[in-house]
Amino acid sequence: MNTAETVLVTGGHGTMGPWVCRELTRRGARVVVLDLLPEPRFTLPGSGPDAVVVGDVRDVGLVRETLSAHRITRVVHLAAIVGEPCETDPVLAFDVNVIATAHLIEAAESAGVRRLTANSTKGALGPMPANGLWRIETPACGSRRRARRLLQPRRSPRAAHSRVRLQNSPPVTARAQPSPPGR
Repeated sequence: MNTAETVLVTGGHGTMGPWVCRELTRRGARVVVLDLLPEPRFTLPGSGPDAVVVGDVRDVGLVRETLSAHRITRVVHLAAIVGEPCETDPVLAFDVNVIATAHLIEAAESAGVRRLTANSTKGALGPMPANGLWRIETPACGSRRRARRLLQPRRSPRAAHSRVRLQNSPPVTARAQPSPPGR
């Protein structure tokens, strides 16, 4: 990563944020976190961002101001509502996971951000069913599925911008099997 990069990490104080911030810092980037929380849920050595903007990713004005004021060149979008809160407040989940993501993409393109990377959590789909196929029906899954469509890897109409979507694979558990004799 170019040391001149300034990366905005939305939801940077959540579960994955400190890990992402630490790696970006290790790679020489200047890191700006936008999160509702003023402090991370947990800290890791070397994971402290260079700047923190306390606010809501749904606040389009704040997002645009943050992109401009900090001269953001890349965005890592982690802000999302997942798990049980999606089921208890599906309107909030849709607003954060779809509408705010769409506004963030639009604001990033307008600000000349070169790359927007988003994470699609396994929590959006839940555990792998026995048949190996998910049936996406819940509000949580529906909102994250719509957000994933917005983030399909593609070149933007603005030539300098690209989108990348990271998707975690579901956890795989394996039982240790004794090796057959002779192997």
